[in-house]
Amino acid sequence: MSNVLKIEKLISYIGEDDFQQLVENEPGMHVYIPKRFDGRFHDIKQRNKLIREDYYNGVDVPELSVKYGLSEAWVYKIIAKR
Repeated sequence: MSNVLKIEKLISYIGEDDFQQLVENEPGMHVYIPKRFDGRFHDIKQRNKLIREDYYNGVDVPELSVKYGLSEAWVYKIIAKR
């Protein structure tokens, strides 16, 4: 999807006035929008810490993957970055 289409889609969600305000107040900002958002895990460092704690307390990777909405491969990467 081109940047123009992404911007148009964002405008359709938040409206032109709010988009203009965003551009004026946060020029150059890059925003990543996750596939899933769970307010419990908005702090990635904290989420990763919880994943490692769960893993070392016996929770298996497939279960962690479901619990945290991540692929198993990503969970393994988080566990490896101790």
